[in-house]
Amino acid sequence: MLYYALVFFVIAVIAGLLGFGVIATAAAGVAKILFWIFLVVFLVAACSEPPMTPLSNVETTVVASRRDHDTESALARNPRPVALPP
Repeated sequence: MLYYALVFFVIAVIAGLLGFGVIATAAAGVAKILFWIFLVVFLVAACSEPPMTPLSNVETTVVASRRDHDTESALARNPRPVALPP
């Protein structure tokens, strides 16, 4: 978007230097509109939250090892009852 705003700005400058006033005015107007659209989209993107990313392999391994460790320690504290034969 910003690229096209700059392209139209350059077209407006070149057309103005060559004496094509109507074309220069039109190109400058398009460049202004594209710049403001770019600015609004940029500000909305800057103020929004970043997208969620999946956990990396390291984080997944750490979470899994913590879960396994917690399960083992819970079993050590509260062993399963053993059914005695009658």
